[in-house]
Amino acid sequence: MTTTMDIDTCYKQIPSIDITLTRICRNILPKIHDKVQKLTVDQSSMIPVLHAANYPQLYSLTIVDIQEEFLRDCLSNDVVLRDLLIKQITHLNIDIKCRMSLITKAALEKHLSTLKYFSLCGSLYIPTRLYDPVIVPLLSRMINLEKLKLCLRVVRLNSNYIDGNQLYDQFLCSMPKLKRFTFDIKTTVQNQNADIELSSHEQIQRSFVGKFPQQVFAYVNSNSTKLVGECHFYSLPYDFEYLFNVNNSLQGDRFVKVQQLRMMDSIDSIDFTYELFQRVAQNFPFLKYLCIMNMCEMKSKSSGSVLLTFPYLTYLDLDIAHNDYIVLFILQNHAYLPRLSYLSIDEKPLKQITNNFTINSIHFNFSKLKTLVVGRSFIPPENFHVYFPMLLMYE
Repeated sequence: MTTTMDIDTCYKQIPSIDITLTRICRNILPKIHDKVQKLTVDQSSMIPVLHAANYPQLYSLTIVDIQEEFLRDCLSNDVVLRDLLIKQITHLNIDIKCRMSLITKAALEKHLSTLKYFSLCGSLYIPTRLYDPVIVPLLSRMINLEKLKLCLRVVRLNSNYIDGNQLYDQFLCSMPKLKRFTFDIKTTVQNQNADIELSSHEQIQRSFVGKFPQQVFAYVNSNSTKLVGECHFYSLPYDFEYLFNVNNSLQGDRFVKVQQLRMMDSIDSIDFTYELFQRVAQNFPFLKYLCIMNMCEMKSKSSGSVLLTFPYLTYLDLDIAHNDYIVLFILQNHAYLPRLSYLSIDEKPLKQITNNFTINSIHFNFSKLKTLVVGRSFIPPENFHVYFPMLLMYE
């Protein structure tokens, strides 16, 4: 029998029956320790759970929502965790909450020969500077890896972009048993002089030819001085639940696993086309969270003949969006959002688009909203409930 323990879910979501982490560690885990094969822990539960018992059948460890400093200390000082990683664990998933200076020198000096599956997802908001000095040496020591999954945001100084040649030469060539490699890697380079020639889109795309069996999409963008640039590439079919910094360059047929999407063009400040939103509506069928960050006026706008349909979208962030994008999503004649329950929007465009709440409320996608984030200075009008009949809170 396979026993999977999701400790984070177990003790946080059923407080009504008073199952605390301490009781789990004292009363439950010692009784089933020899049957546990998979563990999912977070920062508060990892050490108590791993120290509660021996787990002779444990092969899969998932560490979620953890601060880099805490994990680094554990890897340095906790003998139980280190022994599990070196001698027993074959499947390791790490989801970093913040920055990623997490691997110790001791960990880099030993082969992690028992690992067959490794997944590393860094912070999507705070890029790491430790790809070259830390992550690459770590990966090169996983000599028996069969499956590898990387989702990374990387900053490099005075360097070129990461590309397919580097991935292969730096660690993939050390993994002769690797059968599957899925990835989403974005590099931001910040150079002090123009002597470093940044790779073009064509060069990045060619670097994957002959080394990677799957289709790879690559996008390169740099400013006019060539001192700052971005390169984003990912394997297809896309295998992650989130995709960030999407812009007009988006390619790929169906992103069926993606539930969170952030749209932003961080260098060029170019407007998003209506055709981009049509592709998003068509190719992200299970999208639940959408954030649009673009203050540029749309040059190509909707004719209103075809609705943008997002059947599962519940969370919409338009707080840093031009009025054109706000109109596109909150007017019912442009978008169909049957499950929208959370909206973040600035007070000024909300008043402008509703004409100070005088336009008939039936024209807006507000009827099922339960949370409205509009700013603390907002004073709701007397007819506020007409526009938001199901609202539970606003802030």
